[in-house]
Amino acid sequence: MDNKYLKYKMKYLQLKKQIGGNVDIKYHGSPFKLTEIKTHTPRGDDDFNTQTGIYLTSNKIQAMLYSMARDKKRINKGWSIYKSYLFLVKEHWDEKYWNDTPVEKRYKLNDKGYLHSVNCSKYKCEQNPYLETEYIVKNNIIPDEITTITIDDIKDNIIYITKNDFKTMTNEDLIKKYL
Repeated sequence: MDNKYLKYKMKYLQLKKQIGGNVDIKYHGSPFKLTEIKTHTPRGDDDFNTQTGIYLTSNKIQAMLYSMARDKKRINKGWSIYKSYLFLVKEHWDEKYWNDTPVEKRYKLNDKGYLHSVNCSKYKCEQNPYLETEYIVKNNIIPDEITTITIDDIKDNIIYITKNDFKTMTNEDLIKKYL
């Protein structure tokens, strides 16, 4: 078991002890440190992901990855998260491949992001019927804990891929090819 996993397991157990009773922890990743997370209407592509609310995940690594890739101005493109991996199009994200990439299409991960832990037993967390790790809460929430995330926390979960593969391959095929 690696140290990163143990560190987060210990935080989970501390949070569980602090809150007491049964806890159902979900996570919200953001480039912003939010003492209150407010509802918003996303640019979704199905009936679940177009609802106004706060989106959470049961996958802590996904929330951590999101907090580092989703930039504050929502300009970054050429990235996706699947399972516990962040796929980055190397022509946009890796400096070694920037030779022919216009400056406005060169992206960087955030210096830090924030993992917001939320006890869903205090809120009505509805599960996405299309994605078992995704949940929504339809009112503002106060996180139980906020953890700062850095590149060191996620570097083992980043996979650089080609632009062509990003556009043409399924997530499962990307994992098979790059892992």
